[in-house]
Amino acid sequence: MIPFWEEADALGAILFIHPLLCDDPRLQGRRMANLIGVPWETTICATDLLLGGWMDRYPRVRILLAHGGGFLPYQIGRLQKGYEMWLPVAASLQAPPTDYLRRFWFDTVLWDSRALQLLIDLVGKERVLPGSDFPFDLSHWPPVQPSLEAVQAFLGLP
Repeated sequence: MIPFWEEADALGAILFIHPLLCDDPRLQGRRMANLIGVPWETTICATDLLLGGWMDRYPRVRILLAHGGGFLPYQIGRLQKGYEMWLPVAASLQAPPTDYLRRFWFDTVLWDSRALQLLIDLVGKERVLPGSDFPFDLSHWPPVQPSLEAVQAFLGLP
């Protein structure tokens, strides 16, 4: 994996993180593998990238997280508290978790305007990109494709 990351860093590549369905047996049934498993897997990956020092070692890689970053934006306070209380967590990072959160990019596939507003409040509108997550079984054809003007207005851009 190291050569991949080195090349991605050299290129300033954008990496889009999107998991497959979660195969945790506790999530089988009631569509939970999709409803909470997929954003959970996004959260695990993003947290591993953050706590594992990947963002420090490869700072030019731009990481775009599906599903509004999963549960990470809404639990960043928990990571911050761990950073403040546990030396092994803090020792592996060059900055607090809240700083890293603002280095990710996020799509808008949240299905709730309040969640989207919280995400924007946490990371800034410049880090949030429109997403459709299509095709998948929680959406319909045709996917909603906002116009460029609507996206610019939503993000407050000229």
